[in-house]
Order: sequence, then structure tokens, then C-alpha cells
Amino acid sequence: MLNHMVQKGSTVLFIAVTLALAGVSLLLAYHGSVERQSFKAFYCAGVAVKERADPYRVEPLRACERRLAPSNLPDGYVEPAPLPGYAMAPFGALAMLSPRLAALLFATLLALAATLSACALVSTSTRSLAALGCGASRISPSIDCTTTEPSERT
Repeated sequence: MLNHMVQKGSTVLFIAVTLALAGVSLLLAYHGSVERQSFKAFYCAGVAVKERADPYRVEPLRACERRLAPSNLPDGYVEPAPLPGYAMAPFGALAMLSPRLAALLFATLLALAATLSACALVSTSTRSLAALGCGASRISPSIDCTTTEPSERT
């Protein structure tokens, strides 16, 4: 009985931590600047798809990225969205929204997916959630959830 209570407590804790991390990522996305996020590359690829342009070419990506955030980077620099064509379709739909609203919706969907994945993991796991959390904690410090780039701590 005690073992069952400990397992249930660790499940609740695991879900609570997942929800807290999802909430923090949403707050960071809400207060963040779309111009400084890697999402702009995917948003601009979605704009290209929506306009039936080639999302794999420098133009129109560069023009869109410069419109969102003027840059002092070399003229040839553009941040690509390295996804296959079928994966660009949802970004074409997001491109119908403003960049800020699209980024918030995208962050919300990612947080929801992470939360649902954690719940599914809890319901199918026969392993200790504490051990699983220790393993996952080694991953999280290396990711900056506002830019999807490796953080400076790694």
C-alpha cells in the first residue's frame, strides 16, 4: 500500500512539474520577441508556402526574415526551416496569423503536446518516475525554450 501511495505521489509530482514547465515556456513565449526566436524561420517558410513560393530558397525567406527583424548579418544569411514539404503545410496555416499570434499559438500547441506526452508516459510507464525525471533533467538545461537553440550553459 505504501509503495502504491509513493508511486501515485510521484505521478502527481511528475505531471505537476510538466505542467509548470509548460506554463513557464508559455510565459516566455508570451513575453518574448518573435524577431529573436527561431520560429521566425518557420513562420517565413509558412508565408512562402502560403504564397506558393519555394520555401527552400534564400528568397523569399530572407525578405520575410528581414521584414520581421532587420539584421546586420551578411546579405546572404538566411535562417532555413529544414522540414519536408508536407511538414510546412501547418506553418502555411500559421502564416495567416500575425507573427506574434502565430508564435503564441505554436508555443501553446508545443506545451500541450509535451503535457499530453508526459501524461501518456506516466500511464504506460512501469519504471520509477523519479529515475525518468533524473534522466530528463539532463536534457532540459541544454535547451532554451524560447529560441529552440542550445543555451549558453552547455
